[in-house]
Amino acid sequence: MAEQIIISIDDIQEFWPISSNIDPDKINAAILRAQQIDLERVLGSPLYYGLIEDYNGTDFDTPIYQDLYDGGNYSYNNNDIYYRGCRQLLAVYSYVRL
Repeated sequence: MAEQIIISIDDIQEFWPISSNIDPDKINAAILRAQQIDLERVLGSPLYYGLIEDYNGTDFDTPIYQDLYDGGNYSYNNNDIYYRGCRQLLAVYSYVRL
């Protein structure tokens, strides 16, 4: 089975403007390359493949993967820490690859 992408063109456009003249297949190819090369490098292979395998086509079956994808916040040593999540990171990587 071919690996599916976990963000869409709309996710990229939420953060960066994309011309409507760009072929959607080219955008999806950039997303897949960014996902396979850049995101895997950041997450490490075990976490990356766990994330990809948990994706059901619209969201994630396991709540911890959904949190990693969407971002959120947590407390550590009395400090509130916010993280943006893989969706925004992957949108940036994909835009750069375009």
